[in-house]
Amino acid sequence: MVVDDFVIHNLTEQIATFQQAIATMQGQLAAIRTWARANGYQVAYAGVIRKTVVDAYDAAHRTTNLAVAG
Repeated sequence: MVVDDFVIHNLTEQIATFQQAIATMQGQLAAIRTWARANGYQVAYAGVIRKTVVDAYDAAHRTTNLAVAG
């Protein structure tokens, strides 16, 4: 049936997009943890990263990105 094929195709695309988003998030969390440890922050190997650590990471990379852009 045409509608069923459309629905299945649409769901398949949505699942793929969701899986890519999860992989990107996981990669970013790993980068934050690595940066945090190298900069003296204590972070767990899994679980939630404290907002103060994420904010410090963002601030450090915002400064770096501005220097590269300028």
